[in-house]
Amino acid sequence: MTPVIYNDVLAAVSVVAAVPPDRQAEVIAELIHDADLAEAYRLKYRAAHPVFGDGSLIAAALRHDRRDRCSFQNMEGLTAWLCVLSALLARLSETKASGHAQERHSLR
Repeated sequence: MTPVIYNDVLAAVSVVAAVPPDRQAEVIAELIHDADLAEAYRLKYRAAHPVFGDGSLIAAALRHDRRDRCSFQNMEGLTAWLCVLSALLARLSETKASGHAQERHSLR
């Protein structure tokens, strides 16, 4: 996935907010997976993936139904924001951990 910016998060939140709470974690995981797949394709073929786009989270999100607004004033909106940010934080933690594991392995 390409580096995440605010508009990526906003688009992902809009998609996540459009699904029931019990499916939100599944949907953000799918968006991240699609963005990763598209980024790998883009790096290999030097072109956007024909279905998933350029590897950005926003490109992955634009393929899905979205909710117009995600307010911080209600539980649904906050839950969607937390779901997306938690998934991105977990991904960052995993990437950092795997980077440290690779560093330790390469030092041997």
